[in-house]
Amino acid sequence: MKCCFQILIALIWVQFLSAADATPDEPVRSAVSGEVFTDKVVVLKVGKDSLMNKHSFKYWRKVMRRAQDEKARAIIFDIDTPGGYAGETADLITRVMPDLTIPSIAFVNPQATSAGSMIAFGCDKIYMHPRGTIGSTGIVSGGGGEIDPVMRSKIESLFSSYVKIVAKEKGRNPDVMKAMMFREQEHEFADGKVKVAKGELLNLIADEAVLMVEGKPLLADGICKDIDAVLAAEGMEGVTVVLAEPKGFDAFASWVGIVSPMLISVGLLALFMEFKTPGLGIFGLVALVAFALFFVGNNMDGNVSGSWL
Repeated sequence: MKCCFQILIALIWVQFLSAADATPDEPVRSAVSGEVFTDKVVVLKVGKDSLMNKHSFKYWRKVMRRAQDEKARAIIFDIDTPGGYAGETADLITRVMPDLTIPSIAFVNPQATSAGSMIAFGCDKIYMHPRGTIGSTGIVSGGGGEIDPVMRSKIESLFSSYVKIVAKEKGRNPDVMKAMMFREQEHEFADGKVKVAKGELLNLIADEAVLMVEGKPLLADGICKDIDAVLAAEGMEGVTVVLAEPKGFDAFASWVGIVSPMLISVGLLALFMEFKTPGLGIFGLVALVAFALFFVGNNMDGNVSGSWL
């Protein structure tokens, strides 16, 4: 039995090394069952768990690259999320989305909280659901604990520069996103119609997001009840819409990214129980399956925790 577990540990270690060397930007394997994106609008759903799974960001990069290569009409991020990883979101809006030559549109449907608001901020256009909310982008620790004050200052300084870069490229007021992200000072927008007290974070409802300030909307370009209304607002009525969702190996890697903590916990507990009950074997099998799922899935597409927005 010990020999079997030595082999198991060796296999796990090999899978771990392979995962570290995996290439993240391999071609799209099964974006939408091979459907061509040419002259179509590609919709990427940003759901509850999307921004807490690093596979999502890698999958979106693949789809965006393919949509651009195949000359899609536009990409719409259909956003309904409480937030997620900070670093991956920053990379997406500062390094990936700016290189798109096709329009990017955010549809806040209905919640773009935290990192979700950053995704919207990085798009060319933003539309709000009538009951939509966007904001509350303060940086928190992925583990739920307090961030060291010096480290927090470094992170916030870095994200402040990200905000200025994206705001300049998209023609937006950087103070709006700063008010969503930082609590150190009070803010006032739209002739006092929107106020944020010191110590609070800005969160806009749809009617506030579309308020006009010096001839430009405060943040959002309009209010729409659904994707069809967004298309109409952009003059793309009747254009075919393609929902890009992970399929096959992409779907498996995405699932592993979500359940990875549980797989590790089950594997370690089963391994402990196997050593406590020699000769039974069932716990060893459970540990083998749990670790195999974890490392094979992450070998396809690694997922590691980090800071969250």
